[in-house]
Amino acid sequence: METTEKSDAHDAKPLAQECDEKSVQDLELTMSPAEEKRLLRRIDLWIVPYASLLYLLSFLDRVNIGQARLAGLEKDLKLHGNQYNIALTIFFVSYVAFELPSNLILKKLKPPRWICFIMICWAILQMQSGLFPGLNFLFTTWYTRKELNARVSIFFAGATLAGAFGGLLAFGIRHMAGVGGKNGWAWIFILEGLLTLVCALPAPWLIQDFPQYSNLLTPAEKTKWLHRLNVSQGVTNAPLPFTKKQVWRALTDWKTYIYALIYLSIGQPFYSLALFLPSIIAALGFTNAAANALSAAPYALGTIVTLIVANISDRLSMRSPILVIMMSLTAVGYIILLCDVSPTVRFVAVFITVVGVNPSIPTAITFVGNNFGPMYTRAAVMGTVVDFTAIIRI
Repeated sequence: METTEKSDAHDAKPLAQECDEKSVQDLELTMSPAEEKRLLRRIDLWIVPYASLLYLLSFLDRVNIGQARLAGLEKDLKLHGNQYNIALTIFFVSYVAFELPSNLILKKLKPPRWICFIMICWAILQMQSGLFPGLNFLFTTWYTRKELNARVSIFFAGATLAGAFGGLLAFGIRHMAGVGGKNGWAWIFILEGLLTLVCALPAPWLIQDFPQYSNLLTPAEKTKWLHRLNVSQGVTNAPLPFTKKQVWRALTDWKTYIYALIYLSIGQPFYSLALFLPSIIAALGFTNAAANALSAAPYALGTIVTLIVANISDRLSMRSPILVIMMSLTAVGYIILLCDVSPTVRFVAVFITVVGVNPSIPTAITFVGNNFGPMYTRAAVMGTVVDFTAIIRI
């Protein structure tokens, strides 16, 4: 009996020592609030603004067809019936083909190279997939659960700003009709494509790598920052080597498709507005030129509301209730648009719809990014969720 007690005491001592050493190590890796704030500010400065600019340009190029339609595209190309809608559908084919593989390639080839390649292809060929899920995936590797939605929302604000300024930009560019023998709608595509190309070229130097490989932090800062992320995200942040099993787990997990359905219910009304908002406003009795300009106002308000909702969502660590509230607003806006009401009431409904749907996109993306891991599984899930929405749009 005495021998057993001595053995237990002998085993307990190394265990207690190991726990004490782990506590000391955790304490050494824990940052002070001032250090945490300083590093977070540096990371925000180097990651969020340029990524937001790229997505603004991507979305601007994506929705300019709606503005070009009012500047004479359909008439010049002799489109009739549902041919315009078919053109929009063909646009999403590249999304379906490359969204998921792109996220896996991003993890393998590193973000600076792959994002630059995507944007150059987009600027020249108008075939883009992978930018949105790829940059959102990159954000999930840099930020804790409670910081993610605010950053994703600033990034996504690029889309709402594109909606706001896209209308004003198209309004100005369409007056170039006749320059070089081209109509105004052609110059919308040409000038916005050139702007995208110029801004994409510095991507290899301005897009950050994953935190464990980035030169943004010193080795000591990197160790502390990765520890902070591991405390927040646990095993979902594990940088395991690539295996087919991780991708298969993402594709066979039923939760992947529940999140895909959630994102679909948000993405469908969002892209419908993005592509048809100028036409909706023109149908209210405004001239085509006025519709280009007026389409800026709802998106300007949507940008402000998106940032406010994201901060509330992060502070409360709340995703699904936020989605229910905001998408209920979206439903109300669409119902009013379908009713026989005055043009003024319908214009107000456009604001309600934009205010409801715009904050829902980044909140849904954050919802997905917070709940899957390890790295390649999360990359595959985020690519699949966005890809699924593109399939349905086709």
